[in-house]
Amino acid sequence: MENQNLLPIFIEKLITQLNKLPGIGSKTAQRLALSILKKPDGYIENLVDSLNKVSTDVRLCMECQNYCEDDLCLICQDEKRNPNSICVVEDILDLIAIENSGVFKGKYFVLHGLISPLNGVLPSNTKVDLLCKKLNAVSEPTELILSLNSTSDGDATCHYINESLKNDLISISRLASGLPFGSDLDYLDSRTLSQAIENRKSF
Repeated sequence: MENQNLLPIFIEKLITQLNKLPGIGSKTAQRLALSILKKPDGYIENLVDSLNKVSTDVRLCMECQNYCEDDLCLICQDEKRNPNSICVVEDILDLIAIENSGVFKGKYFVLHGLISPLNGVLPSNTKVDLLCKKLNAVSEPTELILSLNSTSDGDATCHYINESLKNDLISISRLASGLPFGSDLDYLDSRTLSQAIENRKSF
């Protein structure tokens, strides 16, 4: 007897979609799908509405590539932030981690990925060239803080940015050494992250 799906096709399709999310294996996807079905009336409708709004109303900030609902994110709209100090991060989770540390009061730029020659990820697959174009046009002294993960890809991205910047008004620093090699910033505790930013070194 041939194996048949034990669940209705629409539940199987939901499990397939959940399984595509990072960190979600097939068993976890199955549990999530079945858990959704057990939620009270209105939950699924609210979930679908939230997903639709994320799809249609969320965009990338024109200045820093953070997620936002307007042309500029809340951080870029904040006039109290120092526009001459820019913290470069790989993704939004790193931005959130640094914000939660409370030590950085400048602005950000989100790369949405790191250069990875071995994996075929080129600068054009990230926002690196957009960052360099933006910085090569600044007319005031600006510090660029490279807050990228301590990995070979993070190193490659830092070196590419350093080589691509031709503006003498830009000073470049990187998080202090001592962070574990291969560590993700969003997994570091706030104290460790704060110390790494405060003790950053010229690159």
